Amino acid sequence: MRGLSLFLIITLAASIGLAQSPHGPGLKIDCASCHVPTSWKIVRSKMKFDHDTETSFKLNGQHASLSCASGHKSLVFSDAKTSCNSCHRDVHQGSLGPDCARCHTSNSWLVVNIQDIHQSTRFPLVGAHQNVDCSSCYSGYSRLYFPPVNVACVTCHSRDYYSATEPNHVQAGFSTQCQGCHNVIDVSWGPANFNHDIFPLVGGHAIQNC
Repeated sequence: MRGLSLFLIITLAASIGLAQSPHGPGLKIDCASCHVPTSWKIVRSKMKFDHDTETSFKLNGQHASLSCASGHKSLVFSDAKTSCNSCHRDVHQGSLGPDCARCHTSNSWLVVNIQDIHQSTRFPLVGAHQNVDCSSCYSGYSRLYFPPVNVACVTCHSRDYYSATEPNHVQAGFSTQCQGCHNVIDVSWGPANFNHDIFPLVGGHAIQNC
């Protein structure tokens, strides 16, 4: 009798073990929400489980057509991370931060409003800068690497400063702070708006040729 009781206990424990969900204790839904009695194969069109309402990660855009295994490397679904870089390699090598959604959507990796996005940075694209290619400022553009760059005018325009002849900026001792005379919203270098208060250009001195 004692042996029979021990056998029943072992059998019951084994059956309980077999009935435990491989998805871990965190998944509180009925197996029938995803599976059918005849097979473990999941037919997504017949699933009763709604990933959008029952989890914190909505399957929008291209995520909607992915297989479950694409986002879940383990059957314990709660182990899956929701950060972009947990599934996607950062081609920008960390230069733009971890939030891919700043520029990308789940519909496509293509960025169609890069100029609008750039307006929220420390260097809004105005004037002639609106038509400049990214590679003019980022030497690593071909590798999609965009490290912080010095936004001082002379960083990109030192050649313009040293080659200027009307007037000669170097001989005149002009500052390399271009915005002191030039307006960043203009589409060309001239006309400059130099404040000549140190020597008012009045009377016979009211000339345009420096």
